[in-house]
Amino acid sequence: MSIAVQNISVQFGERKAVDCVSFTAQQGSVLALLGPNGSGKTTLLRSMAGFQKHSGACLFDGKPVDPGRIGYMPQDYNGGGTLTVLELLLLARAQSRAIHSKTTDFDAAADILSGLNIMDLAPLRLGELSGGQRQVAFLAQALVRDPAYLLLDEPISALDLRHQLDVMSAVRHLTHERQITTIVVLHDLNIASRYADWVVLLSQGCAVAEGPPDTTLTRTLIAEVFTVDTESLTTSDGKRVTALRHTLAHPSTHDQPRSL
Repeated sequence: MSIAVQNISVQFGERKAVDCVSFTAQQGSVLALLGPNGSGKTTLLRSMAGFQKHSGACLFDGKPVDPGRIGYMPQDYNGGGTLTVLELLLLARAQSRAIHSKTTDFDAAADILSGLNIMDLAPLRLGELSGGQRQVAFLAQALVRDPAYLLLDEPISALDLRHQLDVMSAVRHLTHERQITTIVVLHDLNIASRYADWVVLLSQGCAVAEGPPDTTLTRTLIAEVFTVDTESLTTSDGKRVTALRHTLAHPSTHDQPRSL
């Protein structure tokens, strides 16, 4: 159940938003797409989900995209304002292949809501929710379909610190437990270090590095891609964190990121 990205490129007029990106996401693992604004993360994820015209290929277990097996969560998700959160999940469940599973729709919805620590949102209408609450509700919608592949575009961007940890912990747990192949766009390097098994770092549409977070998110590479100076620290539980020091001068417009 791996996802193989093979030389995907996306052109917008004269600008190449994604430039021959290739990598493989393994089953049962969380892969984080990282990079500065405008580096091509969202465009790449949309290409993988089948919503963006592109060259190259994205193969799911060796086959072209099958929407029925993908849980996709975009950055901006509108609609369904009159539905309650529970109704949103039950509708998603009914529209998916999960209806054939042994788990009842209500049990599946309750399991996801509990795992994301948002059971209290179940009776509320989407139109009544804050931006962060809606974000978690639509993540729950993606998860309740019981997908084989999960594509998440900045699922914690509108969340407070507590809910960022809750959501990413749940995503990692479900990915490992259900052997989902998960690709998630993130901005926070420390969240990626803690919850991702693998990272792919993008810069100017190119993949410039990939590997485990601890060996990939180096001070030198972060400086090159994000133009900031950092310091690596270790927490009491043995996790590495990246502390910001200061910004650096922007590289020359003639400089090109190094590719894999």
